[in-house]
Order: sequence, then structure tokens, then C-alpha cells
Amino acid sequence: MTKWAKRIVEWIDGDTLYLSVPFTWLLPDAEHRAMHHRGRVVAGGPAVDLAQCDAPGTPEHITWAETPGECPIHALPIHNDDATFTTRGCPNRCEFCAVPKIEGAFRELPCWEQRPIICDNNILAASRTHFGNVIDSVKHLPRVDFNQGLE
Repeated sequence: MTKWAKRIVEWIDGDTLYLSVPFTWLLPDAEHRAMHHRGRVVAGGPAVDLAQCDAPGTPEHITWAETPGECPIHALPIHNDDATFTTRGCPNRCEFCAVPKIEGAFRELPCWEQRPIICDNNILAASRTHFGNVIDSVKHLPRVDFNQGLE
């Protein structure tokens, strides 16, 4: 369960280069990769979402996600195929945190992949029903990691 990429994850489908950028300090590398690709480039991920929120404007050769937090590609399994989300966003507005900025309001997802790493930003903000459903969906697994968001 510790096989996180911790870097830009990229793959090519046809002539399109897909980039998933988890950290803002990797944005210059992502732009460099995009500039050297001869086809279409689609970039997404938390760092791209945050960059869009802080400094809108897109280089012509890169297609960003349509709206922050809504990447046109589902890259989490590529970063770690044991990971999933059951909620998105956070109801808190901590001044140091980018989650509300890039993911918006807290919401429970109606369905999710049953995987052993739960990456919700604030799963304890979920309703008792949702939290119970999450527990029921993973209790058959030998190990479960609530990776973050336990406040």
C-alpha cells in the first residue's frame, strides 16, 4: 500500500500525452514535458487545479481540466491502484488548505472503487450512513488505510 508515485505520472494514448501533476513544484517539469510533445497534451491533478485557481491562463498547447477538481482523466489508480475516494472537498475553510479551493464544497460520492486506501480529505465529515457504507465496503479487506482527512 506504499506504492505512491510521488511524481508526475504520464501516459500516451494515440497522439495525446496525459499528465497528472500532484505537487505545484512539479509544474515547471510538466510544462517542459508538454512543450516537447508533438501532439495534444491534457494535464490535470491537484497542482494543475491549484495553478488554475491562483493564476488562470493556459498555454495554448495544454488542455487543462474543465473545472478545478474535475480532471478529464481518472489518474488516481495510476498513482496508486490501491487508492480510492469516497468523498470530495471539505466543509472547513482552513486558510492554509487548498482542498476547498480546488475541490469545492464537501460531497459524498454515490459510488467508489472498493480499494484499501481511502484518500478522502475529510471522511469524518460524511454522514453516518456514508461512513457506514464505506466501512462495510472495505471490512472484508485484510488491511485498510484511511490515508488522510481524519479530523
